[in-house]
Amino acid sequence: MLKRRRFLVLGLLVLLAVLFVGAGVLWYARNRTGSYNIIMRGGRSFFGNVGVSGGNLFLVSGKPAILFGTVTKPGHQEELCYVLVFRPHSAADLAAMPPFDLGTSGEGRKQESHVVITINGKRIEARYEVDWNESYTGVTRQALTVGGRSKELNAGKVFLVDLAGQAPVYIQKNLKLMPSVTPLESPADVERLAEAILRSLENQDAETKDFIR
Repeated sequence: MLKRRRFLVLGLLVLLAVLFVGAGVLWYARNRTGSYNIIMRGGRSFFGNVGVSGGNLFLVSGKPAILFGTVTKPGHQEELCYVLVFRPHSAADLAAMPPFDLGTSGEGRKQESHVVITINGKRIEARYEVDWNESYTGVTRQALTVGGRSKELNAGKVFLVDLAGQAPVYIQKNLKLMPSVTPLESPADVERLAEAILRSLENQDAETKDFIR
């Protein structure tokens, strides 16, 4: 009965997350005793060939968690606009989580990708904003806020989120040789990109390598 209850709680968690994110989000979860596998393709907001995605989530037992957003600029391939890396977690932590707030929004020529997830009472969040020119052929403004604080995009898009203390600590990293974004059409595509990100992190500086081990 306990095993079945754990499965149902985690299944309900995923369902609540999907309902909170909104329509158009693809997801799947596979659960075994003492393990979890929650992978979500986040929402997407596009004006023609430009736009953003947000709330792409990779939560797999035994591995660092990945939350990321992307932006597609005029004449460019889709690229990462933020990557949050953290270690939650036990199945009990996930079962006690409130619903996620993951997704995108758009108004006028402004688009936004955002993620908010709370684990053990610790709020993990990021928000990327982009403004397009009148013809949607160029970017007039970009802004990144992580943990409620404005961040310089040139200082790096990867954040190691340390949950050991009373509040999350965000370590911004300007990393090289991050993987290219391939089309994110399904949770399987999110899983492939997240695994590629983890492989890249294994070949970065000592602080990054130690964080994900």
